[in-house]
Amino acid sequence: YSDHDTVARQYEITAKAFQFSMSVALILILLGAARRWADGKQSGGSWAVLAFFSAPMMFFNAWNCLNDIGTTLFSCASLMLAVEAVRACRENNPARSRALFMGAGLFCGWAMGAKYTAFPLILMLPLVAAIAGRRAGVRLDSAFARSLSLFVLSAMLTVSPWVIRNSV
Repeated sequence: YSDHDTVARQYEITAKAFQFSMSVALILILLGAARRWADGKQSGGSWAVLAFFSAPMMFFNAWNCLNDIGTTLFSCASLMLAVEAVRACRENNPARSRALFMGAGLFCGWAMGAKYTAFPLILMLPLVAAIAGRRAGVRLDSAFARSLSLFVLSAMLTVSPWVIRNSV
C-alpha cells in the first residue's frame, strides 16, 4: 500500500467512527425523548427505539460512511426541540419557547444541509408545531407566529452556506 492508501484508510476509519457516534447520539436522544414524554407512565417508547435500530438498514448505516444517520439525528433533534417549544408555550414561558424554536431551527438547518431531501422539514415542522400547539390549548397569536418565524429564520441561516456553496 502507498502512503495515499494509508491516509485514505485513516480518513475512512475516522468517518466511520463519527458516523457510529452519531448513531449512538441518535439512540440516546430517542431514549431520552421516550422517557421524557412518557411522563412516568408505562411506555413502549424504549421498545420502539430498539425496534427502530434493529432494522437491517440501521445496522448498515450505523457504521457506514453515509449521511443518513446525521440527517435523521438532526431531524429528530429538531422535532423534539419543537415539541418542547410548544410545551413551553403551553406553560406560558415565551422566552424559553423562542429559544427552543431557534434551536429546532438550527437542527433543521443542519438536517437540510446534510441531505437536501430534508428540505420539507422547514415547512412541515412549523405546521406540526402549530397543530400540536392548537391541540394543547396554546393560543396561536402573533407571539407564537414570531416564535415560528425564528425557527424558519434560524433554519435558513444555518442551511444557507450549503445552498450557496452548491449553487455557485
